[in-house]
Amino acid sequence: MRYLCYYFGQHHEYKKAVFLLGKGRGLDELNALLETSLFDELKLVLEDELDQAKQGIDLLPKKEFVANLGKYSSYAFIVDGYEDQRALFSFAKAKPTALVGIFDKDYDSFALFEAYREACDTIAIARYVNPLRNEVLEWKRGEFEKELSIIFPVYNVGAYLRQCVESVTAFDAPYVEFLFVSDGSKDDSVEILREYAAKDPRIQIFEKENGGCASARQYGLERAKGRYIGFVDPDDFVDPTMFRKLLSRAFAGSYDIAYSGYKEYYEDSGESQDIDDLIGAPYEHGTSDVDLVDDLIAFRRIAIWRGIYSHNLLTNNGIIFHPELPRFDDLPFKVETLARAKSVVSVPEYLYYYRLGRKGQDVAADDRRLYVHFDIFRMLDAFFASPRSSRQKDLYRIVKTQTHAWALTRIKSYWKKDYRAIAAEDLGIKDTKRSWAKAIRSYGGRKGVKENRRAFNDDHMPISNRLLSVIIPCDKYQTELKELLDRLANAPFLRFEALVVDYGSESEELRSLCAQDSRFRYVALPSGNEAKAKNVGLEKAKGDYVWFLKMGDTIPEQGFAALEEAFAQEKRDIFAFDYHVLSQGKETNIKAEEYGENEYLLVYLRDGLDHPGCANKLYSRRFLLGHGLRFDESVCPNEDVALNYLAFKSVSSVSTIHRVLCIRPCGEEESNAVEALVALSEKDNLDSETKAALVFAARKNCDESLLQRLEEAGWLEKEE
Repeated sequence: MRYLCYYFGQHHEYKKAVFLLGKGRGLDELNALLETSLFDELKLVLEDELDQAKQGIDLLPKKEFVANLGKYSSYAFIVDGYEDQRALFSFAKAKPTALVGIFDKDYDSFALFEAYREACDTIAIARYVNPLRNEVLEWKRGEFEKELSIIFPVYNVGAYLRQCVESVTAFDAPYVEFLFVSDGSKDDSVEILREYAAKDPRIQIFEKENGGCASARQYGLERAKGRYIGFVDPDDFVDPTMFRKLLSRAFAGSYDIAYSGYKEYYEDSGESQDIDDLIGAPYEHGTSDVDLVDDLIAFRRIAIWRGIYSHNLLTNNGIIFHPELPRFDDLPFKVETLARAKSVVSVPEYLYYYRLGRKGQDVAADDRRLYVHFDIFRMLDAFFASPRSSRQKDLYRIVKTQTHAWALTRIKSYWKKDYRAIAAEDLGIKDTKRSWAKAIRSYGGRKGVKENRRAFNDDHMPISNRLLSVIIPCDKYQTELKELLDRLANAPFLRFEALVVDYGSESEELRSLCAQDSRFRYVALPSGNEAKAKNVGLEKAKGDYVWFLKMGDTIPEQGFAALEEAFAQEKRDIFAFDYHVLSQGKETNIKAEEYGENEYLLVYLRDGLDHPGCANKLYSRRFLLGHGLRFDESVCPNEDVALNYLAFKSVSSVSTIHRVLCIRPCGEEESNAVEALVALSEKDNLDSETKAALVFAARKNCDESLLQRLEEAGWLEKEE
């Protein structure tokens, strides 16, 4: 009631009103409303007519009101907690001039807005959140022609366009427009769009000369008529519910920005993976806390395609896309919108599908294209030169430093030294190891902004803040597991998660062990084998890299140095390491094979079968998932051999590090990897080079019985 009193205390243009009062609402408080408003006529409709009417107010029987809705088209409807949503929606037939209401926090105010949008000139709906705050939906006819505009920069994406269009247009609201801007596209993209536009008048097609993604987005932005603006890259696609959910939350509290979570969609395999960058509490409840909004500048990947933005936020603050930027134009847009936004809300669901693996994506840039960062930061330097809080400037410095550190992990060695020198000048530091380390570790700022814990090695290569997922299948509890987890937990620099996959023991000891550290995760698998446990661990892993270990494995001190060396390098699909085999108290060092620039599979088959397992390798999780690589549960215990055969067949980058990563007890490795691979050949037609490599490995291992089998199969003849 307090909100209603406030609203009508500010708005005296309403002379006639129908007051729809919900069950159990306090009739005594109506006096306050009457005192703050200047109604010539106020009629009261009680949801529960057993409630006693307030003296002095014209009580309108509900049946009479429903039977004569058309009589009240010149009235404003005032609603206080009316619970019968179906009835309330039906009252929109009266076409009142305004709808003003207050409801409990779980009420779907956006659905009510949709019911009255065509009928009213003004809608104001408040939802009680807590004693200090309401969420308020405020809308006036004529402010915007549409409620939502979605902009698509189109350039040669015909192969993906149908999936994108069908996913977004599944939101069939009439108040949405879809603006497709062809940026000089040379394929069949425009023809495909015309086909859909002929069936859906909400689709608008614009054609312009090629000017880059920023110019296409800005072209669409200048023509957008929506109250909120969204962006979709047309090689991606969305959950059909995404934009209604975003719009509903944005409208409910008149928020400047609404975001959702996203998935990575792997082009090669057609599989998708949730990305653990959801914006949960407190953002899912909505916030106008300045510090919480500012934190999003630096501490989340707020890609522009996972949100919608208030048109007023953009136009009132002069936020545009800069056509002179050939790529990464979303970075200044993100920083400027968050620096100017007064409120943010999130939908904590994975609703956007971000496609990876398409040729030509800028995300794959590793050359001079990354120099565009310097142009971007010159623009943002000017933006932050105007009055800003010191905290925002601290956060901007985090963004700048993180971006340069990321670029140095991507850019090819030919340009690395030059980029690093310019980046050091941009950050105002000397181009030395000590200066870089200090800049990256110590830019917390006056307000105690969180440290970013990257460091640089002796070659000034950034050690990225990569997360390692250690997957440990178990079918029983052993003290060796506790020792292994303790070893990981005490690593001085390692960011990791340990997934203990229990395939059948249901051991309380395993559960309690994993409960001791938030980085340990217990995963229960009622039945299965070790291969299945590894697959489940891979599916649940969140790390950049995965490492498959067993109970009984030991990580030596050199193992952490090996990990540190790996994470100091540019990203690879696979890192291969030396390892030790422990037999009767004696350790035998087995060196990792030397992989060149190609023929990875042949090198693995010729030289890598001395240690064919996974314990001495780190795998990029994105690489495994993107190629649909899993452990073959039908060949257990040779699942490692099967996986590595397929991995080295698909891999595009491998790095060998001659440090011991782990120590494995004798007998834990597969006994005959060549035998296992020969059996696998029945599932995979092998070329002559691959067969020759297997024969070489059989001879190297002096395996007479296997050589005889190969000779019977005709392999030796072909090799000779």
